[in-house]
Amino acid sequence: MRVTYDSISLASGDLALGRVGPSGLSVNGVQAVDEVEYYRALTKAYHGLGLRGVEFTFAVTRLFATEAQAELFALTHHDDLPDEGDLVVVCGEDAVDEASAGITGAVLASVDIQSVRGLAVTVRYRFQGGRFAAWPSES
Repeated sequence: MRVTYDSISLASGDLALGRVGPSGLSVNGVQAVDEVEYYRALTKAYHGLGLRGVEFTFAVTRLFATEAQAELFALTHHDDLPDEGDLVVVCGEDAVDEASAGITGAVLASVDIQSVRGLAVTVRYRFQGGRFAAWPSES
């Protein structure tokens, strides 16, 4: 699986790129819900209002040539990413069998540095957007 955000590669199955992951992948769909308490009813009623969205989180272990590069990345990476951009996930490692989905105008909700260990930095990304949809192939 490969993940790009605003054309910036965040995760790849190719170890040579130094971005191991994604791991701990989570896709949470949300919807606005109206909670109603009717007079003399025994239970509350709930109505889906639409307004659907999705929250997409994953972790990546980034590898660096020196400890100084790893530490500098940990301190500055959040500011290297734009607030909004297209988030594209390419599923499958074989070019014949891959498929892509994306969120147009996804919002970077958080960048959490989970650990800095020697030459490796583990980062957890959280994005929010409207919905995943089929995406044109990157090839």
